[in-house]
Amino acid sequence: GMVMSNNHEFNDLIINLTSGTVSLTAATTVLNGDFEITQGTFRFNDGSSGITSTLTVRGNTTVSSTGGIAVSTSNLRHQYN
Repeated sequence: GMVMSNNHEFNDLIINLTSGTVSLTAATTVLNGDFEITQGTFRFNDGSSGITSTLTVRGNTTVSSTGGIAVSTSNLRHQYN
């Protein structure tokens, strides 16, 4: 998997993993375009970070049947805009 631990700004983000998870541990991530999860999981927080995360998508969000969005078991509030 991959951990995004810094604040980021992207045009488009496509997640297409054969296995694993992309974990967002940064405070703020902004997508100025589309967010697509073709295969794999996008997860808010990785369970080891005490940071709440905000993901803002200014385009379309598409999650295929082999993709997913999840949150960690940490007791934190995350926001998806």
